[in-house]
Amino acid sequence: MSYQLKVFVDEVAVDEGFVVNKQEDVLELRGNEDSIKAKIVGGTVEIEALGKTGAILEREKKISILPKKCQGKIILGDNLWLLNEKAKKDFLEGKREEISGAAIEIKITEEKEPQKEIYIQEKNYVLEKSNRKLNVIIGAVVILLLIGITYLGYQKKNGEENLNKITGIENNWQKEKTEIGNVRTMNIDTALGIAQKAENEVNNAGNISKNYTQQLAEIKSEIEAVKNSLGGSNVNYEVAYDTSLINNGGGYEGMTTNGEILYIWNQRLGRIDSVDVNLKSTEEIVDDDKIKNWQGIFYSGEKWYGDSQNEIYEINRKGLTETATISGEMINEINGWNGIIYFLDNSEKMIKKLVNNSGQNWLKDGTNLEEEATGMAIDSNIWILGKSGKIYEYTRGQKVDFKMSFTPTVNSTGSLVTDDKVSFLAYIADGNTVIIYGKDGKILGKYSFDSQKINDLVVEDQNNAVLVLGDNGKIYRIKIQ
Repeated sequence: MSYQLKVFVDEVAVDEGFVVNKQEDVLELRGNEDSIKAKIVGGTVEIEALGKTGAILEREKKISILPKKCQGKIILGDNLWLLNEKAKKDFLEGKREEISGAAIEIKITEEKEPQKEIYIQEKNYVLEKSNRKLNVIIGAVVILLLIGITYLGYQKKNGEENLNKITGIENNWQKEKTEIGNVRTMNIDTALGIAQKAENEVNNAGNISKNYTQQLAEIKSEIEAVKNSLGGSNVNYEVAYDTSLINNGGGYEGMTTNGEILYIWNQRLGRIDSVDVNLKSTEEIVDDDKIKNWQGIFYSGEKWYGDSQNEIYEINRKGLTETATISGEMINEINGWNGIIYFLDNSEKMIKKLVNNSGQNWLKDGTNLEEEATGMAIDSNIWILGKSGKIYEYTRGQKVDFKMSFTPTVNSTGSLVTDDKVSFLAYIADGNTVIIYGKDGKILGKYSFDSQKINDLVVEDQNNAVLVLGDNGKIYRIKIQ
């Protein structure tokens, strides 16, 4: 089997010591530190690459990146490339003619046959001269053939360039997607930067044939989805419900859930409504001026509660029932679990349990909150959100070693949520961003709502999602992947 060679070695590659060696059936591309060689015998090639070099096989408009050390069959029409790192990058971007770095293109061709001598017998007359009309016709046919061949050649070349371009885009995105997966739990901001870079590369790819429009659109859509989960801007989130259908302009400050039904709280109007986001049904629960002084609402032990600074009320359809008056305590955040009510006291750096209208320290002696707390969620363990964006886990009054893979830089935090039916936690950062962690400490997502202020969050068990109450009255849904 024969082959033709085309060599690319630019000035930078020369400075790096790259040279091409050919000895019998062995072709080698060698630099100061890297090298790759291919041994072609019959229909077989052996590849051996060292350092940052590699081999790529082109066959029937498809490319395959070969292992560092391998052996395989080659066939007529194959193009085998030996490349250093810079040339490989150009190749994957679709370049074939002006490749930078150092590379060898090996085109597999047929065996050459001995050239035969051709004899032409001289005639005593010339047909063309004897028929001028035939001359004109033949000339026209030749011109048309030349035009046709040129056009077909252009079409073929253009098609190959488009295929190479879309293949390069796909390969680059697959590499960048793998890189994002490797770094997103360690630094989600770095992962977002990689996704934005991938988006720019696709947007600046230039014109691509209409044959690949759908393929390109799918790549863009996938990049957009990944970017959105990493904190990308201008996201169109799914709207689960619009509270302006209940009250013009919304105006709801907070919400809580029993896992199926939402209770939403309108402090300005002094009113609470229930919402079933799946059935799109609502009901007014209670209307009372006392609600105008509340700090929030919560659910515990199959009962709904609201709290002012020192008073707790049970919410029911007949009105409000005062259940506890807490005196002499600083309440910064309050929540419940199985009918027991817990609250945070930042002045004492303590989690307290409500017993007989007073706070009883729930943390064991010698255990205190690590920093100022801004949120509390309970799933049998108690999870505390710090002002810094850190999450702390406590069980049976003692701190658990909960390690977060990444802590974002934030100015403010609040509304930590979870429950015993999901494996994630979520909270609001800087008033417009939802940050989600797994209970193993790995960051799962960062969702920016840009200029839209977020009022509150709840967990939606049946959809493994977070419901987000916006200041515009809309309740958005973020499904956890």
